[in-house]
Amino acid sequence: MSKDFALILTAAGKSERFNNGEKGAKKEYSLINGKSIVRMALDAFLPLPELRRVVITVPKGGEKEMKTSLGEVDSEIPIAFIEGGPSRTQSISHAMEYLSSFSDYSLIAIHDGARPFIDRDTICNCLYAADSYGGAIPGIRVADAMKRADEEAFIVSSVDRNGVWRIQTPQIFQRDKILSIYSTLKEDESFDDDASLFSSRGGRVNIVEGNEDNIKITWKDDLKRNKSNMRIGFGNDIHRLEEGRKLYIGGVLLDHTKGEVAHSDGDVLIHAVIDAILGAKAMGDIGTYFPPEAKKWKDADSKELLKVILDKTKPSIINIDATITLEGFKLNPHILDIRRSLAEILSSSIDKVSIKAKTNEGLDALGKGDAIKAEVVVLLDD
Repeated sequence: MSKDFALILTAAGKSERFNNGEKGAKKEYSLINGKSIVRMALDAFLPLPELRRVVITVPKGGEKEMKTSLGEVDSEIPIAFIEGGPSRTQSISHAMEYLSSFSDYSLIAIHDGARPFIDRDTICNCLYAADSYGGAIPGIRVADAMKRADEEAFIVSSVDRNGVWRIQTPQIFQRDKILSIYSTLKEDESFDDDASLFSSRGGRVNIVEGNEDNIKITWKDDLKRNKSNMRIGFGNDIHRLEEGRKLYIGGVLLDHTKGEVAHSDGDVLIHAVIDAILGAKAMGDIGTYFPPEAKKWKDADSKELLKVILDKTKPSIINIDATITLEGFKLNPHILDIRRSLAEILSSSIDKVSIKAKTNEGLDALGKGDAIKAEVVVLLDD
């Protein structure tokens, strides 16, 4: 990176689609892991040594709320809050007018305040390209077939996808060129983005390969796509084995001379899965919901216990990895049946359920075949 730059962070919109047309908080103020979306977007740029100043567009009277959402910013970079206009183009125009008073930078980056997952490489690549060509934007090549439809969603024609890109931000431009272009903007002019305006005035904009993770939060469901929302849970369970008891693993009854000693049917794998899911959700453990002193759960079917927990937690399972330690019984021939059974209970596909069998090399109660143990890791999309 060779050029200093100023950042315009756009956050003056009404978030109407995010709130489904109803009155509600701005999407930029929604929290992801305790941090607002707009703060995440800002934090992606602050560590760059070439950043000279920041302008954040806000709704009328929205400066105080924006500052509250950002929290304390430990940076010497000056941050200004500029009231936006009736359109994105007009909001950027107000920010450009403010920035025209300063000359301590050579490039201007314009980034959506609702794109919290922008990465450093994309920013730097766009800065290099803008310095070379005048303007640069990140984009993703369109790989799917494209169709044009009428108002009733019936196909009218095919669209040639060659040369078609899905455009992201930041959109970065050479300072003097973009300021000059915005100074010619008429009040009734409005553009989808700054690259469209720049191109309409004869500017060249280079598309830089973007990042699929750099999504714009538009609908509330977009928050679920955030990889940072994934949660990990760990569960483990161990039971003594005695003759005359039945051996259940993952809801499968196995033909063994010994079975689990427990208040319920003792399915050690399902119990560990329950603890892992509850752990990922920070909702306690199996004893919280099925205390051993409660007669109601005496000899209970562990599959039903898991269904109760699934109903309470409603987990979106990405995958489960389990290790079962059992001596004196070959589990490997039964692994596929156990995976199928557990996947069915979880309403998941079998490829998301991994089961491994181990021995304890003759050590302690597990190694003597007097106990069985299950350890489970679960990854959830929260």
